Amino acid sequence: MSTGSLPISGNAQLKANPFLEGDIWFVPFNNFILQNDTNPESRKLFHSTDGGATFNSLTSIQEVYAFGFGMKKPGTNVASLLVYGKIGSLESIFVSYDLGLTFTDLGTVNIPEGIVGNIEGDMKVQNRIYVSTGCRGAWYGDVNTSLSTTQVQNDSNRLFIYPNPAEKSFSVKLLPFIGTKKVKIEIFDTLGRKVKEVILENNSDMINVNDLKIGTYIVQINFNETKYSSKLIIE
Repeated sequence: MSTGSLPISGNAQLKANPFLEGDIWFVPFNNFILQNDTNPESRKLFHSTDGGATFNSLTSIQEVYAFGFGMKKPGTNVASLLVYGKIGSLESIFVSYDLGLTFTDLGTVNIPEGIVGNIEGDMKVQNRIYVSTGCRGAWYGDVNTSLSTTQVQNDSNRLFIYPNPAEKSFSVKLLPFIGTKKVKIEIFDTLGRKVKEVILENNSDMINVNDLKIGTYIVQINFNETKYSSKLIIE
């Protein structure tokens, strides 16, 4: 796709990869006005490797509302690509260390209420993220990537929580899940501190959260040597 055929508005975001010459990234609209736009192309992330002469849209993520760059992953020469958007039905902040081929869900980030307008990573502190919002100020947080799911590419083999938001209790569904096998459920706050641990006897058990404060948490299951995590909101 040539630069002239890109869908463009006065609120487009254009950013250059700080560590790679000619590596340009673009989204047509920012999140403040995206809700009023019906063009599916407006939700895509476009990438150029020739200084902006041509662009291709990423297929690894379906919708992008804001994006930015962060510190290089140790041992590599590739900047971390931070994206607030949607993969499948999961809306979250994601990071990619391979120029958008795959993404990791940074579900430990406590996204403030309100619209996320911009996101950037710290160039000196690994996994530190800054977020600007509509009428909610600027926020930052350090991400514990050990709690994040790995290479989110679709919704299969994921952890589902319902109801979510929850008030007194919730249940989980993990696909695939062997109902007769006990699994450990761990709940972490947004600082990565474990606040609750229970043993799930079967797939329909309810987990009581009366003892937890209102806020955002991460529910994690270790199943068949794989970690699955998902965001939980308690109201």
